[in-house]
Amino acid sequence: MDKGGSKYEQDFIWNALDDIWGASGSSNEVPITSLPDRIKQVETDEIEDALLLHNGNVAAAGRHLGLGRTRLIARMKVLRIKKGR
Repeated sequence: MDKGGSKYEQDFIWNALDDIWGASGSSNEVPITSLPDRIKQVETDEIEDALLLHNGNVAAAGRHLGLGRTRLIARMKVLRIKKGR
């Protein structure tokens, strides 16, 4: 078998990813977003969840996320996340 796997294995992987993310042309197709946009959305969701979990305490939310308080504040500014959300 070659290093890249068989054609069958590659097709299987791509089909599985289509099932997870939705295949093109499906009737309930979600608009395609770029990877950087999806990463920003995940980061925003995680920060907002941590802030909610810690009642808006930025230092505690930062510890929860493995970030320092000032680094978290900087990311919140970039992502336009307000402490009160």
